[in-house]
Amino acid sequence: MSYEHRPSTCRAYDCRVFAAAGSDADRTAITRRARRWEFSHATEDDRIQHAAVRTAARFLQAHAECFPDGAVPGNPAHVAILAIKVHHVFLEDGDQPGTSARESPARDLGAAVAKAAEEFEARRSG
Repeated sequence: MSYEHRPSTCRAYDCRVFAAAGSDADRTAITRRARRWEFSHATEDDRIQHAAVRTAARFLQAHAECFPDGAVPGNPAHVAILAIKVHHVFLEDGDQPGTSARESPARDLGAAVAKAAEEFEARRSG
């Protein structure tokens, strides 16, 4: 398939978001293609950031009940994009070495993710 004839999802979104988030697309062909991509990490911090994106995506998929109605999109591309926007919530907490947001109760973590998403959108529009 040529670049000009790629699926509409890939024209609307950079399909590497699925590979970055470690999640599947809503179409098998896109999922197969995205699984071929591998990321290299120039620094340890890059690897940690990428791991946080994947953790965020897994959390969003597994804990939709922790968010107000509609806060977690049903579209896999939107979930992957949201994971990228809020991944910093899943990084180690610099104030308390050895602890991380990943260890927080799911509802508290859901609230932190919702707040991070709102802050991201506010920065983007402001």
